[in-house]
Amino acid sequence: AGWKDITFMRSQGEKDQGWICAVTSRYKLVLSSNDEPWLLDLEEDPDEVKNFRDVAGCRGTVKSLAQALDKYATKSEDPRVRDPRIAADLRWCMSGAGAYTPPAIPKPATRGKKPRRGRRRRR
Repeated sequence: AGWKDITFMRSQGEKDQGWICAVTSRYKLVLSSNDEPWLLDLEEDPDEVKNFRDVAGCRGTVKSLAQALDKYATKSEDPRVRDPRIAADLRWCMSGAGAYTPPAIPKPATRGKKPRRGRRRRR
């Protein structure tokens, strides 16, 4: 009684272009390394163009899907949740409080040679 089926999906390929999501028969919570968290309401918006994350009454859905996603990712050791942006957004979604602001994630240091600066010519 009271089954709540949730499917978990993730992108493949480039780790800095990834996403992970939790999907029910009605909602889809998507966390991405390149975008803010999205809550899609598949009944109200089957074309998936509106973000319901900040809609009154949807915050509990965001929180419960994020908690389920965290449990899945921990159990399966899913590498997507190690992405700094996804990890920060997952923590915010699970907190259930406050307005969303994009996390400040430092850019990774580049490897190899430093970019060349233009040289001044002496006259």
